[in-house]
Amino acid sequence: MRNIIILALLLAVTPAKAFDVDGSLTRIAYKYGINPETVKAIAIVESDKTCGAVDGSSHGIMQVQRGAAKEVGINWPFKSCEDEIEAGVKYLKLAINRAGDTCEAYTLYNEGLNSRLHCSKYGRKVMKWKKI
Repeated sequence: MRNIIILALLLAVTPAKAFDVDGSLTRIAYKYGINPETVKAIAIVESDKTCGAVDGSSHGIMQVQRGAAKEVGINWPFKSCEDEIEAGVKYLKLAINRAGDTCEAYTLYNEGLNSRLHCSKYGRKVMKWKKI
């Protein structure tokens, strides 16, 4: 009985393996043919790379809205940080397909895919964080 109590205490204070945010951002970016530095920059600008972040109607590390998640076939609400990243990257892919890996695409990601093409303050902020 004593051994069980000790084991339970050890499990309670032993941290779980941390989620590898950068690794997941990179892996999913490559899965969709996007520069990982672009994806990481969006995640920094949107949530400071925080899984589960909520800002109004936007959710997750990539701050995706319900309609955008539905558009790319990801269930809402998100079940994991992986889902949050997947939804954001798939939506970003649609913006990049329209405008290339450019400031204009990052603006589309932020303002909506049907917005006019222009480079916004948001797009410039992503460019600042993106390491080329």
